[in-house]
Amino acid sequence: MEGEGDIGVSEEGLGETGTYFSSVVWGNSSRLVTQAYNEYAPGYYSYAADVCMAYDHHPGIDIGMPNGTPIYAATGGTVIQMGCSQYFRPRPVHVRTDSGEVHIYGHLQSNSVVLNQRVERGTLLGHSGEQTVSGSCSTPDGTGPHLHFERRSGTCAINPVSVLSGTGTPVPSGFAVGDKIQVFDGPLNVRSQPSTSGALVAELATGTQMCVTGSPQSANGYTWYQINANGVVGWVAGNFCSLVAAGGCKTSTGPTPIPSSGWVIGDVLYTNNIGVRLRASASASGAILHDGLPNGTRGVMVGGPVSADGYTWYQWDTRYGRGWSASTWMAETTAYTNRLANPTADSSLSSILANQTSTTLSRVSVNGNYAVKVANAGSTSTEGARYESAALSLTGARYISGVVDVYGAGTLDYVRVRISYTDGTSTWGSVAPATTLSSGAWKRIVMPVAVAASTKTINKIYVYAVKNTPAGAMTYQVDNAKAIEL
Repeated sequence: MEGEGDIGVSEEGLGETGTYFSSVVWGNSSRLVTQAYNEYAPGYYSYAADVCMAYDHHPGIDIGMPNGTPIYAATGGTVIQMGCSQYFRPRPVHVRTDSGEVHIYGHLQSNSVVLNQRVERGTLLGHSGEQTVSGSCSTPDGTGPHLHFERRSGTCAINPVSVLSGTGTPVPSGFAVGDKIQVFDGPLNVRSQPSTSGALVAELATGTQMCVTGSPQSANGYTWYQINANGVVGWVAGNFCSLVAAGGCKTSTGPTPIPSSGWVIGDVLYTNNIGVRLRASASASGAILHDGLPNGTRGVMVGGPVSADGYTWYQWDTRYGRGWSASTWMAETTAYTNRLANPTADSSLSSILANQTSTTLSRVSVNGNYAVKVANAGSTSTEGARYESAALSLTGARYISGVVDVYGAGTLDYVRVRISYTDGTSTWGSVAPATTLSSGAWKRIVMPVAVAASTKTINKIYVYAVKNTPAGAMTYQVDNAKAIEL
């Protein structure tokens, strides 16, 4: 980090107005500097109190570029602000770096990250845009498309040129469920939870291959992935792994069970603006269930779309309840935590268990995708499949929603989430409405949110897809189970 002595000092030549500058932040292309750091800039008087420079000087650097240019992180850190904002509008991203600085990527038209997400140098943050008029996140103000990059230490703006300098390789967004990866820097610890404090499950030697079985989570400066390495199940830091084959753990290919174009039931959505309302119905006049969801609030879609009053509405489950919100201030994210240790049958049936001895589980291919075949004898209650998390040690209030895809014929009447604690007690979510299955079509079931007791320690999370009433044999398939932490 540069010291206080360099505040207001520019690096000669590099980064001056009218020069061209290359950086990993805008994909290593050469772009024109339209306004340099600390240059005279009438209108910046309102920033004087928090940038530690003359009131009429520019606290960042402006780089001209076409709208929609991919913008990548200059260095590693954590996203502390994103979405529609009055300052640096329309949708800036603020990253607190590992050194404690704050980097501001201003005037982005779209975001590719969410709050509290861990990013590395080269991680895609969003796409460039143009500053919008005050009070709007959609109407350009005529200043032209550009990126405003600002670097702050404490309350002072400092010269950003050194952190922008140098090229690099934008990093991939990460590994996907079903990818085959391997250890390139071993031995690699496999842990019981996505954290350096998780219990050590095993060590994997360099070159060991494994299957990604769950969505990533960021903690302790690493991006963690749920994996299965020949029966060894747990979490590993993806920083020490490399891709062997995208989708290489899927032994057959074909269409996904549920169409994925647009938003569909079970997708995770989030608010990208402040003050979004949760309403009892899909209407601007619907009763307000929660007035002002915090920016970045997550939820699972359960209904919609519905068009009314000039908006498109979606029903979703959030930690503030189930209700409807307008899509204008919402977006979809895949950067969420799925607590289940093995959510699909692509690689094995580990951590996917028969809930009763009268049920038989097997792996089968359905429409080109592997799934769990559940064969119930119909001789007792709660026959079916139970998905489990790895061993956990989680404290504080947590909100867990469950999702599962089901295919077959008959009625599935007991689908729900269970949170188990170290003291032997449990919290159960409500049972999802009974679902009548039609042979030849997948259905997605969303389970009501289960709220963990804030005073207890969670040691396991379960998702049940079972037939509760013993009324004859039933066979069906399940896949893509999730226990989503909201």
